[in-house]
Amino acid sequence: MVSDWKSLSVGDRVEIIKHAHVVAAGEVEEVSQSGNVLWLVPAGPAEKQLFLKSDGVQVRRG
Repeated sequence: MVSDWKSLSVGDRVEIIKHAHVVAAGEVEEVSQSGNVLWLVPAGPAEKQLFLKSDGVQVRRG
């Protein structure tokens, strides 16, 4: 798991994990300067998604 979201780079392939289940997967579009917010471009035909560390999600490099 990636504990410091600021270590992620644009284009990194990641999975978003919540309660031990993969809830999203795709490429990092942007990470906030605080490292608490991540924008993900999903692998499928969907809009980009916003994830907050405070929502209890974890990031795993895919």
